[in-house]
Amino acid sequence: GHPALEVVFFNAHLHGCLEQLRLPPELAEAEDEEIIDILRQRIRQGSTRMPIVKVILSGPGYAGKTCLVRTLTEGAFPVEDPERTNGIDICAMMVSEGRLEFVFYDFGGQPVYASTHQLFLRSRAVFLVVWDAVEGRDEETEVHGYAQDVLDANPDAGLLFVISKVDDGRPRSRLSEEQLRVRYGANF
Repeated sequence: GHPALEVVFFNAHLHGCLEQLRLPPELAEAEDEEIIDILRQRIRQGSTRMPIVKVILSGPGYAGKTCLVRTLTEGAFPVEDPERTNGIDICAMMVSEGRLEFVFYDFGGQPVYASTHQLFLRSRAVFLVVWDAVEGRDEETEVHGYAQDVLDANPDAGLLFVISKVDDGRPRSRLSEEQLRVRYGANF
């Protein structure tokens, strides 16, 4: 059940009880009246918890982000190369017999979109930094720049690093898991 709404708080505010009320942390700045309205609406409607996992993919253009999303959502690698992503492509996938939804935010890797992406990077999500680690590419730009964009907007974000196209036979970068772990610490 839901907590009783008639509880009287002295020198306290409901936004300090969001976890106990099973409300999202985005309501931390909300007034008590707004939180009470949300709780009353839940009771009237009868709430069903539908877990949603936001997965945000960031990385340079042509890194393989779109192919990764399509492989995950369609169960097979795309036969044809997808067109370059302009802006953001959003795609959803239901799993566990419809009890869990993954929503993928596939960001175009072109620098022109970086400021727009900042709006999305502030949310609670799983952040994937995807790159093609062919030898000779600039890792500061290809990996660390995109990872830092996420951390600048969301300092507590957890990062998952995905190296794409490892099966194409080209020489690979020497960037190791340990180097990423050392550089990103608790965010890794």
